[in-house]
Amino acid sequence: MTQAVPYKSDYVFWTQQASDVIEGHHGYIDAKYSTRPLFVLFGEGFQHYKFDGSAWQLFNASALLSSIPGQEVIGDHYFLETKDARGGQPTWSSFASPSTVTAKPVNTLRPATSDSISWADLHATGNTGDKYFFGGVTYVQRRSTRGGLPPQVSRAPKVGDVFLSPYSAVYWFYVSS
Repeated sequence: MTQAVPYKSDYVFWTQQASDVIEGHHGYIDAKYSTRPLFVLFGEGFQHYKFDGSAWQLFNASALLSSIPGQEVIGDHYFLETKDARGGQPTWSSFASPSTVTAKPVNTLRPATSDSISWADLHATGNTGDKYFFGGVTYVQRRSTRGGLPPQVSRAPKVGDVFLSPYSAVYWFYVSS
């Protein structure tokens, strides 16, 4: 599945069209929780919304993960059907080194642009597999988001209507230091 989500090469790996620097927010996890970055992945996919009669509610995500946009897909991102025992639902999994991390949001931040989903800091609630990949992750950051907002429609939606909103994000994965 291919979507038109703009990005461009810019620094170490890449950035998206606009500079997403919000003073003091990039180091939130490593400073507060004594962690260090393990790796960074680019996610591109959809935020899934369902209309509940009064508002669009996020109920899932589906994204493919790669180290650089347009390169080999090495994993995916999705929501568990129900929250795990510790409240986590967003999940990332690796194809090559079978492992997963499930997490719950602990902080959200205003994105750099108003047409994008929020940035988020998430605490791991469960891991499986290789501790050198997702199996050892303790925190996740979602940054540099583009798109992914619920629809702004002119017609009245019906209860149960589903909308897939294209998005991209940079995911930072951290381990305890």
